[in-house]
Amino acid sequence: MAIPIINNWKKYYSNAHEGRGSSYERVVINNTLKKMVEQFKIKSVLETPSFGFTGMSGINLMDLAKSGLQITLEDNDRERIENIRHIWEDIKLPVNISYNPDFATMQYPDNSFDMVWNFSAIWFVQDLNAYLSEISRVAAKMIVICVPNQFGLGYRLQKHNMTSSEEKGIQIRNIDPDQFVSRLYTLNWKLVQTSLIDCPPWPDIGMNIEDFLAKHCMLCKLYLYLKNKLNLPGSGSCKIPQPATKIISILDYYNGNDPDFVRRMMRYSWLERYLPEFIAKYWAHHRYFIFVPR
Repeated sequence: MAIPIINNWKKYYSNAHEGRGSSYERVVINNTLKKMVEQFKIKSVLETPSFGFTGMSGINLMDLAKSGLQITLEDNDRERIENIRHIWEDIKLPVNISYNPDFATMQYPDNSFDMVWNFSAIWFVQDLNAYLSEISRVAAKMIVICVPNQFGLGYRLQKHNMTSSEEKGIQIRNIDPDQFVSRLYTLNWKLVQTSLIDCPPWPDIGMNIEDFLAKHCMLCKLYLYLKNKLNLPGSGSCKIPQPATKIISILDYYNGNDPDFVRRMMRYSWLERYLPEFIAKYWAHHRYFIFVPR
């Protein structure tokens, strides 16, 4: 989910560590996209906006690029675009990246891309109607919109803790399906599939699992409680030694240095495979919507 990434996106370009949560999410996204492009025979994809993933921005489609698809990205931050360009160059994969200040207009001919999609990014669009009109114009075969699961426990906790500056940076109403499903229908695109995805054994916490556990260490909270109640000495800092964290990044998989990456991440997929829909509704992190011309 994107709320924390508003303020800390830069750090991932100097330290690619995304932790187990986002790394698992990467594999789920790759598997989901792979099924979509095979089903609809997709050869070219536009991701706009490309900013939204809790981790390194601009690499959601690297797996499709490795499979030979033509990839185009749009972003509204020039510094981020340069970072994205360098990452793709390092992995030696081709990509087209365009600067788009507001996503209200797009400089492509009609039907330029087989598929247009975004992941947890539609709430960075200021003029939703203009954006939907444009993606419906430049898409030829399908539109995919993936949004945070509004019923999910993790989403609700993050929304509750959202700062005023974070709230100003997004349009929360945009992720409500009522805001885009009917509008796309009037633009001659019909919804043909929707599904919950990204349902690991942890909630949508918006940070590395390792950081979350350190931040919410129950033993530390107990120590602080007793320290305050009993006036114990000490600083109140965590007394549990923290092991050095090994960098977990899908980039190592893409450049061939970690061929076991996908298998390790999929060890956490048991809940995704077996959780009933009525429970997943309150635990899954995201929901995607597939539209095709009507």
